[in-house]
Amino acid sequence: MKAASYYLIVALAVVTFGLAITTLVLDSSSRALQTEFNEQTRLISQGNNAERLIRQMLGDLARVSINNAKIKDLLGRNGYTVEVENPAPAATGAAPGEPAATDTTPAAPSTRATKRSR
Repeated sequence: MKAASYYLIVALAVVTFGLAITTLVLDSSSRALQTEFNEQTRLISQGNNAERLIRQMLGDLARVSINNAKIKDLLGRNGYTVEVENPAPAATGAAPGEPAATDTTPAAPSTRATKRSR
């Protein structure tokens, strides 16, 4: 084996070893970034779930506040106003030319709690 081929093989071995070390370092960094990304995704998902739950609770509190002044006052102290929307009575199908009969059972009022801007 000539000296030139020996040095070429040694140089290629050193480059290969360097590339292997670089691959290990990048893999470790990639795993850390993936773990951080997964944690952020989980926190965002939890935030979305909490927001959905809060909206449902506010809706329930708004419905209860129609008949409960203490709850309405509690919502007001925290910056929420309750709006009650009374739905129109439902019309039943009638033949053409005949007046439509309306349903006499009262529909539940629709409520909405909205945050007042400060």
